[in-house]
Amino acid sequence: MAIQNRRGLAADFVPSKLVPGEFAVSQDNTKLYMCFTSGVVKEIQLTENMWAELEEATRAAVEEATEDAEGYASAAEQSKDRASQYATNASNSATAASNSASAASNSATAASNSASRASASEQNASNYASSANGSSLSASHSANDAQSYASNASQSAGNAATSASNASDSASAASTSASNAANSANSASDSASQANTAKQNAQASESNALQYKTQAQNYRDEAEEFRDQAAGYAGAATYSFLVDSEGYICFHFKPSAQTA
Repeated sequence: MAIQNRRGLAADFVPSKLVPGEFAVSQDNTKLYMCFTSGVVKEIQLTENMWAELEEATRAAVEEATEDAEGYASAAEQSKDRASQYATNASNSATAASNSASAASNSATAASNSASRASASEQNASNYASSANGSSLSASHSANDAQSYASNASQSAGNAATSASNASDSASAASTSASNAANSANSASDSASQANTAKQNAQASESNALQYKTQAQNYRDEAEEFRDQAAGYAGAATYSFLVDSEGYICFHFKPSAQTA
């Protein structure tokens, strides 16, 4: 049988229309297809296209490998920086440990010095005990002095009794002052209560003033409305607004000669 094939533009190519053993050629992009069985269509690779696609695949693989290598290099550089930081931290920790050891040594030296001073203090205490034995004789002399002090204390007791009497008088005066202070406190409480009442009255007056102001505004609005209504009669009458003896606004209308 004769070889069958289709040809046309790639945009018009429909693989499902091919029959088994039929070729199809796209003339605008130089591609070749073949139908082996119903619904199974394969693209036939040309030599020229094969090399171009190999080069493209190679280029894409190289770019991908290059990007991966650069990523690995960047990760390695970051790991290097972290390792350097860890080394610095370890060095700082070693320095701190050395300083702590030195401080511990200094503390041990200070403890030794304190022990030496404690021993010296113990020796001084022994010396003070010896001195205390000698002081007992001085205590006997001090007893005689104590008798003299007792006589002086008796005189001081008399003076204290006089001071107590004066203190009693002062206490009485203080009690009187306290009573006066209580009376003043009661007066202050009454004044505060009166002030609170005055405040409440002031608030009530303020509220009333606000109501009066609102009513006055309403009266003003009504007067303006009357004025507007009367304006229609301007060509036929004369009018005026008056305030009567009780404070109300009155509208005075006088017909003109034309309407009379």
